[in-house]
Amino acid sequence: VRPRIDADNVSHQPAGGCVAIVDERPDFSHVSPRVDARNTAYRRGGGCVAIVDEKPDFSHVRPRIDADNLSHQPAGGCVAIVDERPDFSHVSPRVDARNSAYRRGGGCVAIVDEKPDFSHVEPLVDDGRKRRRGRGMLFFFRFSMVF
Repeated sequence: VRPRIDADNVSHQPAGGCVAIVDERPDFSHVSPRVDARNTAYRRGGGCVAIVDEKPDFSHVRPRIDADNLSHQPAGGCVAIVDERPDFSHVSPRVDARNSAYRRGGGCVAIVDEKPDFSHVEPLVDDGRKRRRGRGMLFFFRFSMVF
């Protein structure tokens, strides 16, 4: 890594690009307006949007509770908050006298606390060059692990 300022680059000037701060107003005299003598039918777009300044009319809306609906109960569905522990006494366990051969699933997996020995493994492609780790070259090994 070379420093920014050294004997070869003495004229280095730190900058953020070609940025000019001007104190002039931009000249828009050459820009034609959207509505001029040639384009009198111009209408701004945006769809049919109306901004009204009137109160909405709720005279036709009936209340939830009135003479016809006195039994109204505001609710959010059938939700029950229970402060009891569930009773699992009627559930049979997985391992009992009838199911003594039960084994948890997941296949034949063994957890081994040993490092595998790859000293006898050779690469698939051997061109005679010495290779070092971390140089962008990949090793592919073919091996079988026995537990």
